[in-house]
Amino acid sequence: MNKFWNLTVAGIGMLGLAGCGSGPERFDPRDNPARLRAMGALAAADYQEAAAVAINALMGSPVFNRYLQEYQADHGGRKPLMMLSTVRNSTDNEHIDTRFMTERISEDLLNGDKVRLTSAFAGSGQDVDDANIMIRQQDVNEYADKKTTIGRDSLEVPLLGLSGNIITQTDQVGRDRNYSIFFVLTMTDYRTGEVVWKHTQELGRRDTQSWFGF
Repeated sequence: MNKFWNLTVAGIGMLGLAGCGSGPERFDPRDNPARLRAMGALAAADYQEAAAVAINALMGSPVFNRYLQEYQADHGGRKPLMMLSTVRNSTDNEHIDTRFMTERISEDLLNGDKVRLTSAFAGSGQDVDDANIMIRQQDVNEYADKKTTIGRDSLEVPLLGLSGNIITQTDQVGRDRNYSIFFVLTMTDYRTGEVVWKHTQELGRRDTQSWFGF
């Protein structure tokens, strides 16, 4: 009886140890283990990979570089002002945040001295700095120094916009399942509606379901 009791207590203790979690710790999002990349989810490393591939394609695009050269030639060397437009989430995963990708791409474009970036205009789901409007409303503030106020017609309207779409497709044969995530990005000149760059990248998942369907 004592032996049985000891084994039971030992077994419960082992289960308790196995069920214990660990405290939060730092990790490198570029080194995300495959086990954290669920079939229908996007990890931080996925956004970083998609953004890195997209920015390399954009920087090396003959069509986009020719557009920039022609624009600067017509505007005294001035670079076009770009806004982050809407990136639609056309997947079944409502938790996908497209800003992870667009923020990285716009950062690289700005720091790569390719475009100017506005924070006053943006598409749905992107960030806008409301202070751009608030500052221009201070001309009626009796406490504001009128020598420092900014005219209400001084905001430059962007002529270039980065938009996109995230699409998924699932293919299954027997227990084998492929899950593809497509990142579609488009750069548009709003003066004419002309697309000056377009890029599609696919990230894939593959797994084999168990006989129980999990």
